[in-house]
Amino acid sequence: MKMRRSLLVLSIVALSNGGVAAAWVNDADQITIESAETLAAVARRTGVPLDGLVSANEHLDIRATLEKGRLLRIPNAPLEPSGPRDGLVVNLAELRVYYFVNDALANVFPIGIGRTGNDTPLADTRITRVDAEPSWRPPASIHAEYRAHGLSLPAVVLPGPDNPLGGHALRLNLPGYLLHGTNAPEGVGLRVSHGCIRLYNEHIAILAETVPVGTRVRIVNEPVKWRLDEAGLLIEAYRPLTGKRYEGAAAVSDALDGIRAAIAAKGLSVARFDTWLEERHVARDLFTGLVLTLSVEALS
Repeated sequence: MKMRRSLLVLSIVALSNGGVAAAWVNDADQITIESAETLAAVARRTGVPLDGLVSANEHLDIRATLEKGRLLRIPNAPLEPSGPRDGLVVNLAELRVYYFVNDALANVFPIGIGRTGNDTPLADTRITRVDAEPSWRPPASIHAEYRAHGLSLPAVVLPGPDNPLGGHALRLNLPGYLLHGTNAPEGVGLRVSHGCIRLYNEHIAILAETVPVGTRVRIVNEPVKWRLDEAGLLIEAYRPLTGKRYEGAAAVSDALDGIRAAIAAKGLSVARFDTWLEERHVARDLFTGLVLTLSVEALS
């Protein structure tokens, strides 16, 4: 698989009808598949959430094996989540975890989270313990689920290839939930777990070595990330998560209202922003996880 920089930058111009053209920021590498491989393999190789690859590349089947010569956009330069740049920040909406040290971004990794009905909770918590080669004690709910399918689990699953916690676990002051490795890497970048936060084994190993006990962990749902400065607006959006804990479309609506307020405070045109949003919905290129930009001139 060959990687090369692809400047996916278009001019941002006011259209004659008052609309504003979209522009991709130079945030995406374009990769060429050199031999047949699965989309899951590409996601692991590039460190991009599997679901994000599907969102950024139209018409891809998540189970696809990609043919040699296929070009993919890789959304690999995300904006940081809002709030304190402190410790671990898990953004469920984009399926990534960020690690900040001394107000600087140290690492960002893809994650798997709880499936619908087993939603990973929003929380502000701490790391209470870091385990290498953890044992897994399935809770009663998972034992019941297995029994319903005619299966059984031992009381304790010892370390090894059958252990769903993988090689390391970061335990939280949040009963029943942790960040851990996996024996099913194809689930990283998707909503498939029973609620825990799943990482590739090579990534959880890095966190286990570098994240001290007591580190703050914020689990947030931020489907729209953005920044407005002297150059213009950057916006990165994901389709809202379903589930009672996540507020659905309201989380997107609240973020867009925040952007409108910031645009108005700078004396720029909210109407132009709304026109651009409508154009992006028509073009179906807003909720891709790729960063889009609008210049100050386009918002004036």
